[in-house]
Amino acid sequence: GRSGIGKTWLSLMLAKAVQEGRPLFGMSTKACPVVYVDYENPLNVVVDRARRLDIRGVLFWHLSAETPPPKLDSRKWELFKRLPEGSLIVFDTSRASHGMDENDSEAAALVMGRLKELRELGHDIVLLHHTTKADDQNSKGSTGWYDLADHTLSFCRVRRGSFEETDDGGALDPGGLLSLGVGKKTRFEPPPKIFLTLEPGEEGLVPAESPDQAATDALAEYIAGAGCGRNQSEIIDWAKEAGIGPRMRGSFISLLNRGEGTRWRSHKGMRGAK
Repeated sequence: GRSGIGKTWLSLMLAKAVQEGRPLFGMSTKACPVVYVDYENPLNVVVDRARRLDIRGVLFWHLSAETPPPKLDSRKWELFKRLPEGSLIVFDTSRASHGMDENDSEAAALVMGRLKELRELGHDIVLLHHTTKADDQNSKGSTGWYDLADHTLSFCRVRRGSFEETDDGGALDPGGLLSLGVGKKTRFEPPPKIFLTLEPGEEGLVPAESPDQAATDALAEYIAGAGCGRNQSEIIDWAKEAGIGPRMRGSFISLLNRGEGTRWRSHKGMRGAK
């Protein structure tokens, strides 16, 4: 996600839920020790957010510690191997976790290789990473950051009522709509996209209604009945006549793609028809 989008809020809430073994946004968690490695945020910011979220039991390893967390490209990185067995380890952020050029594929390979060593010791790893200003689906720096990941998540703003991600810059507006979904790569079955809003004065991020939920439900009902076996163009024509979903063809195709595998399935027919 972009800088300032709310990645730290999200990862702190994840840390709390996993440490307590409680559900997060309607999804279950498996309780385990959690270590939050923060290379980036000022200590007072971390303390303030931890207090607001009432985080207890999560182990924070901050730059202000007597023994600060080592950079992942340093010799001391093996200190991470001494962390409690089977921990969830959150690294905030990838750019601050090493001293190399993030555009260098060898830098990405080194850092991701060391994180995979920790994974093979039984830890789960969450690495926060910034995206480019032009595209919330593309990571900053080398493509190696997501090529070498097991699973990527995309956290971005959504323009209410438009069915589309927004590229608006600037600071995150409390109450603005955000989406959390699978990014460009996964080795697992993709979960449905989650919609959230940021309420820093209350609980941090809170669930929000999907802007395209009604359209998705109507499409699923149609596809399960009269629309079963029809191609993409026929379904789009039907939806336009029924006044369902976005009017722009590209936006409607994006809506169909978001429901693929969770609400409906498609295959290639004659002449490449979907």
